[in-house]
Amino acid sequence: MRAAEIMARIVAALKRVGTEETAAAEGVEQARRDYEALTRRQDQQFLQLAQRRLKALLTAPADARMSEAERKAIAIYGEYRKAASALQANLVQAEDQLRRALAEQKESAERLASLERESATRREATRRRLSALAEWRALFAKEEELSGKVMSAAAHLAESERNRDELSRRYQADALFMYLNRRHYGTPQYPGGWFSRWGDGLVARLIRYERARRNYEMLHTLPVELGRRLKEMREEQARFKSGMEGRFREELERDGGGAVETMCEAERTRRERLKSKVQSC
Repeated sequence: MRAAEIMARIVAALKRVGTEETAAAEGVEQARRDYEALTRRQDQQFLQLAQRRLKALLTAPADARMSEAERKAIAIYGEYRKAASALQANLVQAEDQLRRALAEQKESAERLASLERESATRREATRRRLSALAEWRALFAKEEELSGKVMSAAAHLAESERNRDELSRRYQADALFMYLNRRHYGTPQYPGGWFSRWGDGLVARLIRYERARRNYEMLHTLPVELGRRLKEMREEQARFKSGMEGRFREELERDGGGAVETMCEAERTRRERLKSKVQSC
């Protein structure tokens, strides 16, 4: 039950208190005011004061003349105090769990950073050793070549997309060109009869539509083609790196770096688990 609902029930109950039971009504009203002060300031002294006044109210002679509404108001207030106490205990426990989880997460991040530094040092040492071998020099060169090709293809794709967006606006601003283009003039999809074809042909020759249509289509097809080629190159690069990484891992094991790699992977898994733990707190 929420505090707002509890207060609503207390207020409704107090309104039903009879005028002949003034002393008891004033005691409950004072307890309600003490509760509101407790909610605003969360001060333990107000809670103790409310407890004393409720106790006095329950043991006073007026208790025999208390209405059912008053009794319910007091019971509701008691329920709230128990709920508030339990909520506070749960909050303290949750905060403690969060602090411990954050501390674990920090410790894991520091440990992972240390392991990754050690792993990088060991991998570089193994790479230097392998670079002295002709076979591995060729593999490293192939790796760099593929990486360079992928970067170049990605740059060409980005440039073609910028050109498509910028130059397309010029064609789209030409009403006659867009009229013919929407009717697919010059393609097998053109639906016009002989008269429409004759009229549209006059317009096409006037604005040199055929050449503009080819350029407009190229603006849109080129990024698609470059995107397809880039995807293929990335897949080839991924296959090469996967095979090379397997062989490199074997050499790393010979140099004693495999154990550090395994610890890095285990710590990354632990870090992700701790992230979930923190989010659930």
